[in-house]
Amino acid sequence: MNRLLLVFGCCVALPLAGCLSTGGKSPAAEIYTLTAPAAAPASAAPAPTAVLSVLRPETAAGLYSERIALLQAGHRLDYFAASRWSGPLPELVQTLAMDALQGGGRFRSVQTDTAPFAADYVLQLQVRHFEADYSGTGPPVVHVAIDATLGRGSDRAIVQTLTAESSVPAPPSTSAR
Repeated sequence: MNRLLLVFGCCVALPLAGCLSTGGKSPAAEIYTLTAPAAAPASAAPAPTAVLSVLRPETAAGLYSERIALLQAGHRLDYFAASRWSGPLPELVQTLAMDALQGGGRFRSVQTDTAPFAADYVLQLQVRHFEADYSGTGPPVVHVAIDATLGRGSDRAIVQTLTAESSVPAPPSTSAR
């Protein structure tokens, strides 16, 4: 799960850093997406048998959107001009989690919560932070914080919880909006 958050941080930091308003006429929107890194080669371990269902992630207020969030001084939430995600953030995070987990080889199948098949485990993600923070004096810092709860599919009993956070500073040349 920590690897998954690192993927989020790396996949988000550079696109967010590049989503800067150019002023003047409104340019066409830049569209960004999130992708999981290529999976490592499969090991000689036995084939996994468990099926995982990834529920649609919940998001903190202001993050359920196709708009790319930024935080300004005074805890003011704003959005990058002329830039957006390729879909609502929860859908992107769900797809990224599924791709990363399926590529990890620990599950026979990783599916959405709308799949018609029974799952051995259910994963709920809560996206608390997914924004570029411009409230400081230096370059912006991209913050990603996700709470994950893994439960059994049969009775939804919690198996494990995890909080993963990452902050990645943007290159200094991208600090001007």
